[in-house]
Amino acid sequence: MGSRATGGVGLIMVETTAVTSIGRITPGDLGLWDDAQIEPLARIVRFVRQQGAVVGIQLAHAGRKASSNVPLLGGSPLTPEQGAWTIYSCTKLNWI
Repeated sequence: MGSRATGGVGLIMVETTAVTSIGRITPGDLGLWDDAQIEPLARIVRFVRQQGAVVGIQLAHAGRKASSNVPLLGGSPLTPEQGAWTIYSCTKLNWI
């Protein structure tokens, strides 16, 4: 992101970012569910702003795709031995 900001890009979007630890697709996903995650991201935002760019973030919840291995390792569902977590998703929406 820093190289894009110094290169003159005006808007930089941060990848899909999980809002809860169980809402991640993989253990390698970026997240914002713990206060310890704020400062590392804030450092990036400060640098990008100094370069004259703006940062956006895509917040997400993985739903049924959660608890998968990283794509580099096949992307298959994690096993309990690999640290799988309970998946929560909605299969049907009722619209009023």
